[in-house]
Amino acid sequence: MVVTRPQPFADGTAALLSARGYRPLVVPLLRKTARDAPVPFEPDAVAVTSRAGAAELARFPELRRRPVFTVGEATAKAAREVGADVIAVGTGGVDALAELIVAHAPGSVIHLSGEDQAGDLVGTLRGAGLSAERVVVYAMEPVGELPDVSGSLLAVLLYSPRTARLFDERARTAPWKTAPAIAMSTEVAAALPDREVSVAARPDEASLLTALDAFATGGALT
Repeated sequence: MVVTRPQPFADGTAALLSARGYRPLVVPLLRKTARDAPVPFEPDAVAVTSRAGAAELARFPELRRRPVFTVGEATAKAAREVGADVIAVGTGGVDALAELIVAHAPGSVIHLSGEDQAGDLVGTLRGAGLSAERVVVYAMEPVGELPDVSGSLLAVLLYSPRTARLFDERARTAPWKTAPAIAMSTEVAAALPDREVSVAARPDEASLLTALDAFATGGALT
């Protein structure tokens, strides 16, 4: 069972897989690097859409003191671990988070993000009349090639469209070439047009692992 997400998150996923009876193989395809990022103004609220972004709040004490909105409980947990004041957690993707923020009606929002992002949170917030700016605080850089593996692979867990594209570009030999994928979302699955893919019911790790369990016990790929 292959885990492609970056460290330190890959080890946490591997532990969850081991507890479920799988044999995890950790193969990160991206490595996180911090980016220097001045914050243009003191916002009324902060939006964070990934665990990697949440961890970067540790560098911004002035932002940790502002109300923080996150996508998903895992991101909220990562934000709280560095002392952030998480006041609301979106249960869907970026569009759902935007609706949640607009409903709370803060005057201005800073979105802490990576260089690559899904959706346009800032554009949506501006369209709703809020003042919003994106601050890029980290980047994910490609890491190496896929290792040589003997035997078969049950499946590959893929968390983002970019990781899915990297994996598909590199998976040209057995057993990688024919390994099924378990995708976090339909956007991730769309990056794998020629591969068998099962898609999580919701874009969170719990749903991803549920999709894996269904596949491993004979559930059909969707």
